[in-house]
Amino acid sequence: MNNQKLDYLSQFYDRGFLNNYMKDNIELFNRLYIDMQPCEYNILDLHDSVDKWVVDSPDGFVPVEKLISKGSYEIYRTEFTDGTYVNSSGLHCFENTFGGWISPINIVPGHKLKSKNGYKEVARVTNSGIEDLVFDLVVNSDNHRYYTNGISSHNSGAGKSLFLQNLGVNWAMNGLNVVYLSLELSEKLCAMRIDAMHTGYETREVMRNIDDVHMKIRASQQKSQGSLRIKQMPNGCTTNDIRAFIKEYEIHSGKKVDAILVDYLDLMSPMSKKISAENLFVKDKYVTEELRNLAVELNMVTVSASQLNRCLSPDTLVEIDGVGMIEIKEVAVGDKILSETGYNTILDKWTNKQHVYKIKTASGKEIICSANHRFPVENGINSIEHGLTIGDHLYIKNDE
Repeated sequence: MNNQKLDYLSQFYDRGFLNNYMKDNIELFNRLYIDMQPCEYNILDLHDSVDKWVVDSPDGFVPVEKLISKGSYEIYRTEFTDGTYVNSSGLHCFENTFGGWISPINIVPGHKLKSKNGYKEVARVTNSGIEDLVFDLVVNSDNHRYYTNGISSHNSGAGKSLFLQNLGVNWAMNGLNVVYLSLELSEKLCAMRIDAMHTGYETREVMRNIDDVHMKIRASQQKSQGSLRIKQMPNGCTTNDIRAFIKEYEIHSGKKVDAILVDYLDLMSPMSKKISAENLFVKDKYVTEELRNLAVELNMVTVSASQLNRCLSPDTLVEIDGVGMIEIKEVAVGDKILSETGYNTILDKWTNKQHVYKIKTASGKEIICSANHRFPVENGINSIEHGLTIGDHLYIKNDE
């Protein structure tokens, strides 16, 4: 039995199985090796497939858990200096040289992206217009990545959507009138996922068993008296758009909305100020405040999600009111932490494992952070992965 072939097949089959059941049948072993050679597929070929798939990634072949259709999106063509390209939505994430992630709307010529053969330099990014249906994969991998046209891509951020959808199902089953607002996924996909949660079918089985699904959902609604309305909102919508829809829905349905789930915060735009999409932290701050005010105004629960994966080293020093300078790993929820606007209350803290980098200023100050941690600079907010570079000026405390 060829050891090189055995190592290759061990990515897909248990090594004990290969040794115990194929060691005496070299012909069968060789045929299996040939059958398991990778082939390139268009992602559309996976649609409605009942087969199990694995996809190539920087971590080897990883299992595909789901193929997600995301509806209509503006498509950006990212072209490389070697003549290759990849088409994606403007928010799709590609892996850069820092081990972080960057989207086409933030990529400029000269950026380098991780590929199967090292790194490729971007020549240009152009808007190619609207595509009626785009797809993404969810892969079973700790690093959440796979190759698309040879470029390392982040898998779909399905976790937050599934969490919000599950929350909506549970609230509706407990008698609440819930509105689920999707700024990312199509209404059809959201409905199929929610139907699957209600009935116990897998998502791909919903349409094949639609009569039974319909009967189970009607029975659930009659028992709970709750409801769950799904509405796809445009990317970049504001709190005013949500307010208008909620009021119109309440008039036509005759139901008072108890809760709204917004999927998700990062894709909304603030009403009060025009903020660049690149300044995500500032933009989300205004949107969060406006959503909170809407919840108070309409007397309902409002839940959303954001991709908060920016990190500082645990020994980073911060100033806590009444305590002084301590390492960030020692802070507690409820402490008041010093910022440029005074002391602000810490609402939550969490740990996250990422590659980290050291930034050293001309004055000798140092900070260790992830590639996507954002810092205020002269022209807005920036991070290492989005082009923070030598010569940029970082803000410091006025007394230092």
